[in-house]
Amino acid sequence: PRLSLPWAATRELLPPGPGAVVRWTPPRPVEFKVEGGVVEFRCLKRRWRFAEGALAVLGPLAERRVCAVAELCEGAAGRVEERRVRALLGELVAHGLAAVVEA
Repeated sequence: PRLSLPWAATRELLPPGPGAVVRWTPPRPVEFKVEGGVVEFRCLKRRWRFAEGALAVLGPLAERRVCAVAELCEGAAGRVEERRVRALLGELVAHGLAAVVEA
């Protein structure tokens, strides 16, 4: 597991502001399946399920492996609110699927 200290120890899990950069940490490529408004994938011996809108963040992050939070928010604009993008990224960090690499 990768820890994003000091951010992983805070309630927000991500640094405030647009300058944060996150890295997709799963060691192998994942396959996203979308069905019934849910995106699902298997990774780290678990099955992960999110609302279909999360694919606007998960797809670019898994493809490029390192993305700026601002870039992911901009790419999801119109489909997912910025606060939800940040909440999703925080959840990914909390579960070891992403790590904060720059603040």
